[in-house]
Amino acid sequence: MTVIDAARGFLRAGDPANTARVLLNAERLAPYEVRRRPVGRDVLAEVARDPKAPAVIAELALSLGLG
Repeated sequence: MTVIDAARGFLRAGDPANTARVLLNAERLAPYEVRRRPVGRDVLAEVARDPKAPAVIAELALSLGLG
């Protein structure tokens, strides 16, 4: 299981806070996974649309052109 898989699991469970936490940790440790891999970008874009997601996620998505 990858961190992106974990983030996707939290997203499917309706937990945007933990989705964001996992994505931000992944972005710090392995930015390619979030910034360039399609699955990472998809999870980021999806959680960024959730009104309960932390603002930093929306900012990251916008900076990557996913907004």
